[in-house]
Amino acid sequence: MRVGVALGVVTLIALTVIVVASVFTERSTGKASAINVAGSLRMQSYSLATRIASLQTVPGDGVAAALAAIDGFEERLHSPKLVEALPTDANAGLRRAYDQIVGDWQAQVQPLAKAAIGDAARRAEFLAGVDGFVARVDDFVVLLERDVEARIQWLRVWLGAAFFMIFALVVTAIVLLRVEVFQPLSELLRSARAVRTGSFRARVNTTGPDEMGQLGQAFNSMVEQLARLYGSLEKQVAEKTPTWSGRTVAVAAVRDTQLLSEKPLDAGTLQTVLANLSRALGAEGA
Repeated sequence: MRVGVALGVVTLIALTVIVVASVFTERSTGKASAINVAGSLRMQSYSLATRIASLQTVPGDGVAAALAAIDGFEERLHSPKLVEALPTDANAGLRRAYDQIVGDWQAQVQPLAKAAIGDAARRAEFLAGVDGFVARVDDFVVLLERDVEARIQWLRVWLGAAFFMIFALVVTAIVLLRVEVFQPLSELLRSARAVRTGSFRARVNTTGPDEMGQLGQAFNSMVEQLARLYGSLEKQVAEKTPTWSGRTVAVAAVRDTQLLSEKPLDAGTLQTVLANLSRALGAEGA
């Protein structure tokens, strides 16, 4: 159960890492798109400034191009890819930077750009303020990049911690298997080999409440019963040995008396049968 719990926790952590990495990848994809859109705002700002500045030389077609640049900037500024990547907390630094850009655009830059299209005197004022607006856009892009980098750093910390936990749990499981399973099995195998050679003093030290402990208790009990049984058999054999020896001698003596009917009754035959009967009866002389 302990090994199963350790492996289960390892599996759970691995699944969590996969889920977190997948969610981060999905969100990072949106952040990358938001950075691209935010970066394009700088280009769009300079493009708008260039088109308004060109109205002095190309007043006809330049008006339509300038108005298209204003609409393009407005569309990019409110792009879903950019807005969805922003935090919902209004007090977050990234959200405040975006709200400031939107406010500057709607209150100052956009009205001034439209006024500069029809009024040459306002063009210089617009062009003078573009650099400051672009600088704020740059700051916003930097904040977006830092937010992505912070998320990547957080993912690294999380993956490092998860890897360390998995490594620790795997090492713990290996040590647990070695201490709780492999070592008791080795001890049980050595004891079983000793019992097989006739050494009934072999015992195992693993007698805990777990499965290996129960197996060790059963083994020790079996060896004790075998030792008692073997000792009882030895005692019975020792007790029966004299009787069996006497019976063996008696049978041999009876067999030797057959010599009286098989061989001539000479002195040698009679002496042999008499010696065997004396030995069987335990006689001192005959």
